[in-house]
Amino acid sequence: MRANRRSATPVDEVSRTSASRSQRSASAWTAAGRDYVKVRTAALVPVPGTIQGPRLPPCVVASATDAVSTPWRALLKTGVVKPEDTLLVVGCGGLGHNAIQIAKHILGVRTLIASDIRQESLQLARESGADLVAVPKELKALFKEKKLRPDVVVDVVGKQDTFDLAVSLLRIGGKILVMGLGDATICFQPLILAQKQITVQTSFAAANEDLEQSLAAIAAGKIKPKVEERPLNDCGAVIQGLEKGEIRARVALIP
Repeated sequence: MRANRRSATPVDEVSRTSASRSQRSASAWTAAGRDYVKVRTAALVPVPGTIQGPRLPPCVVASATDAVSTPWRALLKTGVVKPEDTLLVVGCGGLGHNAIQIAKHILGVRTLIASDIRQESLQLARESGADLVAVPKELKALFKEKKLRPDVVVDVVGKQDTFDLAVSLLRIGGKILVMGLGDATICFQPLILAQKQITVQTSFAAANEDLEQSLAAIAAGKIKPKVEERPLNDCGAVIQGLEKGEIRARVALIP
């Protein structure tokens, strides 16, 4: 299985790109530091609320365009996760903690286990509604102790070791839902997947309707994305923090 990265679409090529998510991405490039930007009507999604009444904070809306709408589509539409599923979420950062909230508060998943290599991310997973948390090396013992086997593993990291972990833990007939793009290439042994009858699905980004539904869920208080506001001048420091793995969830840079 290959996860090929695509280079960013230049702004002057947006008119030749039909996907609405590409239009939103290009709009973000154009809008940086500006009060207004011209976009196609088809690329717009209404924000819940009224001009006179309370509205969602811009930083939360900005985060929702990826960190909420992406796991929303992955769990509700691509993976079709069911309430009776035992779900394992690997990676509890910017997308993962929202995936946990969607699974628990929107889908009503019976049992959700969250895993991450960082203790602060495991704490975020607990706050987001995870029933059990563990670092990856402790998962096998945890599942044995609780007499559980995941029906679905949501791999928000997308690296070879997290994929292999999912294969080793899944029940027979289980499903791996890959959201992360950590490695450009992930390899697997067809015989092992065939013996365990494992299904592998991938999910990338979201459509306008997913974003609209995500924003409605946030406005209703069912999902509470973690977003840190920082001044635009901190951009360099934030990028360095991302490289070092110091960013807990999402950061919104405010001009």
